[in-house]
Amino acid sequence: MPFTGATLACNTSPLSNLEVDVYDSGTSSHMSPNRACFISMKEIPPKPIKAADQTLFTATAIGDLHVSIPNGKTSRDITLKQVLYCLDLAFTLVSLTRCDLAGYSALLKGHKCTISDPHRTILGQIPLSGGLYKHEYALKATETANATQVLSINDLH
Repeated sequence: MPFTGATLACNTSPLSNLEVDVYDSGTSSHMSPNRACFISMKEIPPKPIKAADQTLFTATAIGDLHVSIPNGKTSRDITLKQVLYCLDLAFTLVSLTRCDLAGYSALLKGHKCTISDPHRTILGQIPLSGGLYKHEYALKATETANATQVLSINDLH
């Protein structure tokens, strides 16, 4: 991962008060601290994960997760598969490598990351902000209903 432990850590990150999805080509797995967005979850033996600066995080579960991809004034909900649950992370990491392995593409151009399905249909565009391709939600709060269109991508690994 190209992030430092301070950026990733839930208790020290400037992103810790926001719901944020970061689209990253440097991470090998999807990871999230957002238990409420998991649609399925299975506990696993604690799995240590080492950041680029050698900071350790621990995954304690794995499952499927809903994320919302912005696309102009709208957004699409997708389901990521085999997402590691890491309570200590400050934000969700969407692995562009895993997306690619599942047949999806990411084009980094024009200060945005464009995600397309295997049929070249654009699913969303994530803006470049502060050096990261990230989608920031409202401040963390209680669970609210999401009224966006749901697109189930069963094989998005």
